[in-house]
Amino acid sequence: MYLCIIGPSGSGKSTLIRCINALNNITSGSIKVCGLEVNQPGLNKLELRKNVGMVFQQYNLFPHKTAIENIMMAPMLVLKESKDEVLFKARSFIRKVRLEDK
Repeated sequence: MYLCIIGPSGSGKSTLIRCINALNNITSGSIKVCGLEVNQPGLNKLELRKNVGMVFQQYNLFPHKTAIENIMMAPMLVLKESKDEVLFKARSFIRKVRLEDK
């Protein structure tokens, strides 16, 4: 499942995402991602972050790589997915946002 959080500047999107990624402490309430409680002591943050992605407002792609190569890096390096599987998904994402020429 994919979920996007969008909204105007200053509405708390980045703070929410930082809380979901266990980068900010949560002062009340709870957040669960794929059954993992974000505030849980001893949480394996790497496992949590395998299920959550962020695109920063000042994103920086690797300039020596194509758009599709940038997309493929995390699934291959972090999730250890096969190149063929990742390439298939990446091409699908690129088509979905009409960036095939990039």
